Amino acid sequence: MQNEQIKGRLDVMQNMMGGLQALNVATLASSVVGIGVTVASTMMILQRLRGLKSDLSRIEETVDRIPAHLNIEGSARDTCKKLS
Repeated sequence: MQNEQIKGRLDVMQNMMGGLQALNVATLASSVVGIGVTVASTMMILQRLRGLKSDLSRIEETVDRIPAHLNIEGSARDTCKKLS
């Protein structure tokens, strides 16, 4: 009788251990999926940053082509004098 009770409790514990193992596998799978999502979002952000860098380079090239002798402040001052 006592051996049967022990055997029954061992069976219950084995079933619980099986459930814990399944939970452990599910947690591992979830972690792997989370890492994949993080990598994908990081790649998207990197792609957008590269696009911004390219846009800024084009803007910089455009600004560099503006003649250095162009005095914008002087032009604005002259315009204000003409208006007053």
